[in-house]
Amino acid sequence: MFLKKLYRFNKTAFFSLLLFLIAFIYLNYKWGVHATPVYQYGMFSSTFYMKDTQTVFKIYTNGQLLDVTKYSFIEADRLFVSLQNYAKQKNANDSIYNVMKQVPAKIGFAGMMKHEVYSNDLTDEAFTKWYRQLLEKITNKPVTKFEVYQQKALWHNNALKEIASPEKISFIVTN
Repeated sequence: MFLKKLYRFNKTAFFSLLLFLIAFIYLNYKWGVHATPVYQYGMFSSTFYMKDTQTVFKIYTNGQLLDVTKYSFIEADRLFVSLQNYAKQKNANDSIYNVMKQVPAKIGFAGMMKHEVYSNDLTDEAFTKWYRQLLEKITNKPVTKFEVYQQKALWHNNALKEIASPEKISFIVTN
């Protein structure tokens, strides 16, 4: 076994590896199970500046504000990041197509590139249906009606302060 050989070869390396693995097992236990022992959720994110204006989402399910603090960080993140990514997806389709067509254009095959290949055809109705299912899965409750609002907020005096009125997200189809 690798650990036995490592122990015999170099005791310092063995105990360092053992400590490393124990630390990640503890972190995975506290934060939720991850795919690998060294992956931490969000470890590749960019610098987060607290002075920047933030977009805050408010999700109302069955007429009540969803308290996302009851759910794990990953579940809350799935709820919010899904909304952000869907809002950006139409621009992302064009961006990906423009980047990908540069390579064939250099060798004269730009005419063969089709925009449809680099675009998804997800509709607002399909996203709304999927998002409702995600809400039901995370909350473990049936969702008959939901609304999502976004609002700008600013970090000030160790708290988020709302700096604009909430706006209903337009791509969530009224249910």
